[in-house]
Amino acid sequence: MKNISCMDMGVTCPFVAEGETPEEAATKLEQHAAVAHPEVVQKMAETMTPEEMKAAMIAKAKDATPPADVTPPAAPETPAM
Repeated sequence: MKNISCMDMGVTCPFVAEGETPEEAATKLEQHAAVAHPEVVQKMAETMTPEEMKAAMIAKAKDATPPADVTPPAAPETPAM
C-alpha cells in the first residue's frame, strides 16, 4: 500500500489517499483535491500541466505505515522470596 496526504503536498488538511500503487493513491488525491481544494488545484494549474501535477503527487507517495502492535507488554515476573 502507498499513501499521499494533502500535508505531503503542502496543504493543511488531514486527508490521506491510499492505493495499491503510487498512481492509484495519486488519482484518489486528485479526486479529493478537486472537491476540497479547488483553489489549490487552480493555482497549481497555472504553472503545471495535469501530468506534472500527478507526477509531483506520485513522487511524494510513501509506504503506508502498518498499525502499531497494540499488544501490551508482559508484566515483569515477581522475584520469589
